[in-house]
Amino acid sequence: MFKSYSFTAIAASLGLAFLTSMTQAEPFEGDPMAFGRVVQPVPVRSVRVGAAGTRNMNEPLSVFSRNSPMRIAASPVGRLDVLYSSNGNKVRHCTAVIVGEDLILTSDLCLPAGGIIVSMTLVMGYDDGDMPSSAQAYTVDHTPVEVDSETGYALLQVFGAPSLRYGTVRFARRSVLAAQPLWMIAHPVAGPMRIARRDCAATDPAMTEDGFLGHGCDSLPGTSGAPLFDISRPLTMAALHRSGNGPEGDAVAVPLSRIIEASPRIARIAREQLKTCQPGPGGGCRP
Repeated sequence: MFKSYSFTAIAASLGLAFLTSMTQAEPFEGDPMAFGRVVQPVPVRSVRVGAAGTRNMNEPLSVFSRNSPMRIAASPVGRLDVLYSSNGNKVRHCTAVIVGEDLILTSDLCLPAGGIIVSMTLVMGYDDGDMPSSAQAYTVDHTPVEVDSETGYALLQVFGAPSLRYGTVRFARRSVLAAQPLWMIAHPVAGPMRIARRDCAATDPAMTEDGFLGHGCDSLPGTSGAPLFDISRPLTMAALHRSGNGPEGDAVAVPLSRIIEASPRIARIAREQLKTCQPGPGGGCRP
């Protein structure tokens, strides 16, 4: 079940499990002096081989037209910037997705342990590196609405109603199958949004022994909290990427069904979506 915490309690609850997983987790530690900027400096050392074993197997969103399925799916996806104090100021970059009028969903690994959050912002619309001025930043509440380190997610409140401009993601109504093709849309190394499609699929078997979804989507630092999309029609979010520490180099994600089971708020949003979906081949009611 979910727990609501102050940040001090969050750090205590994540404890050693968080610290040991961070060596292979996917947040991107950036330059604290650049916090608040859309364009972030990216040290060369941060651009490493992704979890799938091949360098940078993703594509910039800017190569696709505005009315393409890729850009439409990417609309509610943003970059979460977390400025925190821990022996000096540090900044962590992740990916997040709008799930409600004032709620965003991300990985629990994006909330740093052993420090105090100073400020959090959500950068939306940064999908074209040549047009950073089109992006918009929103303030995020320091205290999570929910955080569950066992399930692997955090639910945060965002101010300014970004959902009115960028919409909300729709949830998948069915489980991910073994070897099922997926898309992952994220902000790797705090840059403009990119989409992973090549070799982006569930593992076979799909589920790990501890209940996570294994996948081979390219997961550079900064991709924690990225939505994994079921690419059958309609495009819907099937899982939340967590880290690249799966077996044989595979990444792991939290199945949406697991989050719905743990989070009353996400379960309520899922029920409301079911009421408003459109039956039929083009609708969102498929089991």
